[in-house]
Parts: sequence; C-alpha cells; structure tokens
Amino acid sequence: MATAISMVVTFSCLVSKDKNNTFIGATAEDSVSYGDFKYTVVNNEVTISGLNTTLSEVIIPESINGMPVTKIGRLAFAGDSFITKVQLPKSLYRIEAKAFQDCTGITSIEIPDSVYYVEESVFKNCTNLSNVKWSINAKFFSNFTFYGTKIQSINIPEGTNYICSDCFAYTPLKEVVLPSSVHTIGIEAFKGCSQLKKINLDNVSVIDNGAFNNCISLQSVTLSPKMTKLSNAFINCKSIKQLIIPEGVKEISSLQGCSSLEYIYVPSTVIRIYSFAFASLTNLK
Repeated sequence: MATAISMVVTFSCLVSKDKNNTFIGATAEDSVSYGDFKYTVVNNEVTISGLNTTLSEVIIPESINGMPVTKIGRLAFAGDSFITKVQLPKSLYRIEAKAFQDCTGITSIEIPDSVYYVEESVFKNCTNLSNVKWSINAKFFSNFTFYGTKIQSINIPEGTNYICSDCFAYTPLKEVVLPSSVHTIGIEAFKGCSQLKKINLDNVSVIDNGAFNNCISLQSVTLSPKMTKLSNAFINCKSIKQLIIPEGVKEISSLQGCSSLEYIYVPSTVIRIYSFAFASLTNLK
C-alpha cells in the first residue's frame, strides 16, 4: 500500500495546472485540455487531439502554455460535421491521418507553408470541401487525401514525386498541373474525376492501374517517353479520340471502354499487347 501511495504522489508532481486551470507538463499518453481543445505534449511540442465542445469555427492557436502547436493528431476532428471553418496555425508541421475525415461542413481550408507532411485520408469524404490552398512545402500527396471532396483545382508544388493511390479519386477536378518532378501516379489516383478534360504526363514514368479510369470527360492525354508500360490506367475514358503511345513503351495492358478513340499510335518498341487491350474500340480508323 505504501508503494502505491508513493507512485500517486510522484505522478502528481509531474502534472500541474496553470492559472487558467489547464494541465501542463503532460506526458505523451495524456490527453489534457486547453480552452476548446484536447491535446498531448511530446518533447515540449503540442499535438491537437480533438475538441472539448461543439464549434462551427475552429481557430487553432500557435502555442499552448508557451509550447508550439506542431501537429493535428490522427482522427482529431474526424466526423465533426458541425465544423464549417478551420484556421490552422503557422507553427503547424504535420497533419496526421484522417484528421478531418468526414468533416462534411468544411468548404475551404488553407494549409500554411509551415506544413511539410499531410498524411493519408486527411480530407477524405469532406464532401463540401471545394477550395484548398496547399502548402508549398507539402510535397507528398498521400492515399485518399482528397477522395470524395469537391475540389476543382490544386497547386501541386515543384519537388513533389508521388501522387498516391486514390488521392483525388471521385472529385470534380477540372484542372491538374503536374510539376516536372512528379514521376509516379498511384493506383486509381484520379479515378472517376468526371470533369477532368486534359492531363500532361510528359515527365511521369509510372502510371499505375486505374489511375484515370472513368475520367469520362478526358480528351487530351500527353504521355512520357520515360514510360515502359501502359497499364490499365485509362479504362472507360470515353472522350479520348487520339492517343500517342511514346517510343520506349514495351507493354500495353488495356484501353477498354475508350469508345471514342479513332487513332492510336503504337511504337515499334512494343513487344506485348495484352488480350482484349483494344476491345470495344469500335471507332478506330
């Protein structure tokens, strides 16, 4: 019994309250409160872990008790559909996975340039999110980042290498400008972007399966001579009329459902065309 009492007394010395009745000196395992927010502290840096109350406008402070707010934690605001506006601090460095997933009330957000990492599914199914100002230093677009949002355009910063799986799937994107640094488009990254009309991929060496499937308005596609394989990346792109497959491509998987295609250039480097690759292309001339 004496040992147990000693442990409690020792812990109480590590965690105290300031004049605002807020806990300070918390360990990584603790979730404590400051005003409207729940948070944790690691190495004197604050991670916001959620809300204590229902707010329509969320303004996250740059610091709490003299410690910088550097992260929005995993699932911090997930499902908080009552949130309509979020202001992120310039002290922020990372937004963890699913932080704002299913926040259907948010219509716009600005990611400050202090942010270097945005993890997967951060804005997934934010079905009214249409306006995003992206950090020039966040150069990795994770899985499902904008899946199911209403985003129509995005500034992808130079230095970005990957657009990961399902990142922009099922959004009304109208325009995408890829910097020359992008070399990989992940599985189904732009699948179902029904308003996208053109895409320049002239520096992209890898386009994974399904990357642009069901982009039914896509008319113009520029492919890169760095490619070696044309995968199942453009299935059911019903508006493409012409496709120039660059020299260097060795395999063609499928262009099924590209029902408006009238002309395809197949280079001499191609050594394998998969069965039914050109099935249903009834308008070829």
